[in-house]
Amino acid sequence: MHEIALEEAGVGRLKSFVKFIQAAGIPSIIEGNKKNIDLAELAEIAAYNKVQPFWAQSLDSGKDRSDRYNQFLSVLACIGESLSDLDYSIIKTLRPVPHIPSDVDILVEPSEFFEAYRRLVLQNFEVLDKCPFGATLYDTKTGFNADLSSELTVVGMKYIDRDLILSNTIEHEVCNTKIKVPNPSVDLLVVIDHSVFKEGIYTLRDFYTIMPWLQYLPRTIDLAFRESDALAMRLFLATTYLILKESLGEEHVTTKQLADILVKVPTGSIPTLPYKYKLIEVADSFVSKGSYFLKGKGFEGLIANSMSTKTLRLFVNYLRRKAY
Repeated sequence: MHEIALEEAGVGRLKSFVKFIQAAGIPSIIEGNKKNIDLAELAEIAAYNKVQPFWAQSLDSGKDRSDRYNQFLSVLACIGESLSDLDYSIIKTLRPVPHIPSDVDILVEPSEFFEAYRRLVLQNFEVLDKCPFGATLYDTKTGFNADLSSELTVVGMKYIDRDLILSNTIEHEVCNTKIKVPNPSVDLLVVIDHSVFKEGIYTLRDFYTIMPWLQYLPRTIDLAFRESDALAMRLFLATTYLILKESLGEEHVTTKQLADILVKVPTGSIPTLPYKYKLIEVADSFVSKGSYFLKGKGFEGLIANSMSTKTLRLFVNYLRRKAY
């Protein structure tokens, strides 16, 4: 019944994105229009895309934050305090609008991975899963997961350089505690690569990440070319442009600004829906990125990755999933 209700509400479709954006607004770009809106429908769209705190904020800027959002912030503070002297970065988690993620993603220098792991376990995190480059831990106090990694990979391919992130880390204060996060230009690249390579889906949370960070986009594009992520960048930006054009109109100054930026990345078709990337578009980005990653590793490495059961699971997951 829940899935049917979500489909009836148009969740994940272009019309629901546009409806939500026009009602909630875009920080520093447009004010939301709350006339004649269906609050229940928009609340469901917000929950499905994990931007409930932002939606609540747009309804009443003076409203207290939800208990769940406060728990999320407390987890960030706990991690920051525990790992304060280590070389780590909390990635794609602290975005420019308030949201509630499924988990907290922590990238750590490989030589300090086990020390970070040990400290989190001492903070009542329980181990759920382990893999060659990381572990998933569960915070028994709040129910949030923490993904601790020394590399960011998908089917054995590193989709973004660890050193790029760790060498561009800044401090951010949460609950009177300093945590380490990538600077916005780098974190935006992490969000884009994760959306295309790891999830194959574009969500409202992605839209509300890039729009307040448009001033950092030129630097992000430069990094994308350096990391052989230009095709993934084009796919993500073209999707954003489609949503923006439908929400604000083709003549809006911000829509024109993004159109000018799109000229700087490789040509390609603009997707018909922002919800789910076409498989062939994701495949093109993988081939471009994979060629860069496999330099010096030979044809055998490519064959081994393509025949991996992880590759098959990723493909099946892409076909079946509706959100992340």
